Amino acid sequence: MKKLSIILFLSVAVCAAAQIAPQDYPSVTAQEIADARRFTVSLAVMGPDWPLYSAWGHCAMIVEEIPSPENAADLLDLEKPFQTMYDYGIFDMRQEGFFKDFAFGIMNYAVMASDPTYSLRFPYQAQHRSVDILTLNLPPEGKMRAVKYLRENVKPENSLYRYNFFTNNCSTILRDIIDMALDGQLYEIASAETEYTLREHLFRYLDNRFWTEWGFDYVLGPPMDHTATVWETLFMPPEMLKVLPTVSYTDGEGRAVPLVSGRKTVAEAGDDMPIIRQTPAAAWIPALLMGIVVGAIGGFFALIAAIHPGLRIFGGIFTAAVAAFLFACSLILTHFMAFTEFDCTYGNWNLLAAGPLLLLLIFASIRYAAGRRGARAFCTVGWFLCLTGAVILLILEETGVVQQSSRMILMTVIPMYGLFFAGNLFAVSPKPENRRLL
Repeated sequence: MKKLSIILFLSVAVCAAAQIAPQDYPSVTAQEIADARRFTVSLAVMGPDWPLYSAWGHCAMIVEEIPSPENAADLLDLEKPFQTMYDYGIFDMRQEGFFKDFAFGIMNYAVMASDPTYSLRFPYQAQHRSVDILTLNLPPEGKMRAVKYLRENVKPENSLYRYNFFTNNCSTILRDIIDMALDGQLYEIASAETEYTLREHLFRYLDNRFWTEWGFDYVLGPPMDHTATVWETLFMPPEMLKVLPTVSYTDGEGRAVPLVSGRKTVAEAGDDMPIIRQTPAAAWIPALLMGIVVGAIGGFFALIAAIHPGLRIFGGIFTAAVAAFLFACSLILTHFMAFTEFDCTYGNWNLLAAGPLLLLLIFASIRYAAGRRGARAFCTVGWFLCLTGAVILLILEETGVVQQSSRMILMTVIPMYGLFFAGNLFAVSPKPENRRLL
């Protein structure tokens, strides 16, 4: 997405189908409709890049206007159109209270007008990102609605708005403006369901970013796991590039009119740019392997801890570190759910698989490493309870009782908890002189 200063990637908020209400449509006069031929409205779509804030690309709307005779400096200006590019999703980290607001999901972003000649060249082309421009074939009245809406939004008193990654970002606002220009026809046309959930669509853009995908899989809750409509997927700019050329709307005379009248590729993506997967990858497989490896390490050292105190110390510290990582994740998720506007995390069941119990296991593992009496027994029970919670969540998800799909998380923690539990349960009996330590 667009950056103004340094960009900090946004967290996510709940998905919903938003439209501009008819009562909010700008009024258009007969003279303005007659002048619509002087305007061309286009959509610029910039491809994804490796930084997370630009993983889903960016888009902007370009309005080209041929000056009217009364506004032209001389007759030569009549054939020289001028262009304005409208960018939504702009923010400045130097703004007072930016980080505090961001921590609570309060993101007040802005729309900015600029010269596309410069704005498309830098930073997108300089970063080897793709740039495509779709010329929109809007009806005259709808075109002028879009132009007036953009011009009104960019005024200083109107330029700030509450950002939402899924429903009010750089792409969805332009989607809604196009829908407004078509009297709601785009929403109707794009209401068909896709093959995947919103979570799966989001992950198609995270090629070779295992830990990013893992983190999103943990914090995203049930709002992400219904089957997405085409309309909902248009929060990702490249989907606009794919969908809009297939759309035809019905004009005032009942004729089918293609929405896109032309496409121009300004820049091709470099060979080093990320790819967009057509289907979601089975990321749970490497997650499962990671869970087995981590669980095997912790379980093995718990199993043989009685042989030498050094093994017990390493094993205890290792499992304490794992528990601390997962507990930190649960704190972040709890914060998102309880204190922020990131409401796509609300109702997240992952706390059942990796939640507050891990805090006790941190201290129990440290006590075990220090050789405190009863610590191993507490770890055995603790890991068993964690395993039980994760297995219960897996059953609830697979049977449809819980409308959430956190397969990466569950495939990580279930084998890991199981091996930690087994290592402590079947640990080699300590020598008599060391029995008091365990």
